[in-house]
Amino acid sequence: MPIGYGQTISAPHVHALALELARETLSGARPTVDACILDDGSGSGYLTGAFAALLNEMNLKGHVEGIERCKALADQSRSNLKAAGLGDLLQSGAIDIHCASAFSYTSDLTFDFIHVGAAATEVPTNLIRMLRDDGGRLLAPIGPHEGVQEMSLFTKQGSGVEMKELMCVRYVPLVDGE
Repeated sequence: MPIGYGQTISAPHVHALALELARETLSGARPTVDACILDDGSGSGYLTGAFAALLNEMNLKGHVEGIERCKALADQSRSNLKAAGLGDLLQSGAIDIHCASAFSYTSDLTFDFIHVGAAATEVPTNLIRMLRDDGGRLLAPIGPHEGVQEMSLFTKQGSGVEMKELMCVRYVPLVDGE
């Protein structure tokens, strides 16, 4: 479904999959360390807010970062989160929305789970580097910009990364800049 600026919101079953995989990943989270989730393509704010609700439901202290390459969509994400009653989480910094591209985004955080909401033609290695070394996971559609991609789950253990293809999907392209 279009959300503006040539972007779309993912299908509900893909959001459900992302939340299920994040829950599975976080169920082994170390209780002394804050849980960190990155949502790349947070233009609607929907999944970013759902990730924050997941942390709350699991009684985990943590942080959700949303990145969106289009400034207008980053602003829309913040507005939608406020309208959904999550403005206090934005105010406290439990949720942060940044105008950034997956290709250039950097963070001092190490993420337990990263969701990518647009198709990459190859594995986004800069995002893999931001995963925690002991089971951090990245969910991303990988494949050509035109046609079908594979929703792939990457799990990082030390310096190694295991990839598992989960299902065929069709996403807008992951591109740099606005």
